[in-house]
Amino acid sequence: MARKEYSMIEIVELLRRYQQGDGIRAIARSTGIDRNTVRKYLRMAEEKGFSKDGSIDLESLATEVFQQAQGPGGPPAVRVPVFAPYQQLLTDWLNKTQ
Repeated sequence: MARKEYSMIEIVELLRRYQQGDGIRAIARSTGIDRNTVRKYLRMAEEKGFSKDGSIDLESLATEVFQQAQGPGGPPAVRVPVFAPYQQLLTDWLNKTQ
């Protein structure tokens, strides 16, 4: 199954609704986010100081949760070129057809 990525707005909404007292099932049903994903995002937010009754800037917290959920934002992994061993052969072949 494909992994779905959620926007900052959806994460802010999730955190806001949880602070207002909505349960995980209700949040999942209304937002369309899987219950396990809601739990995961709430767990990440709680690790960063989020609580149901605390006052914290939801947008900055959602940014941190979003970045953590997306994984490291570094450069993509280097891929081994598939045709590297055949580069000279292909170059010769292409030059021959011209």
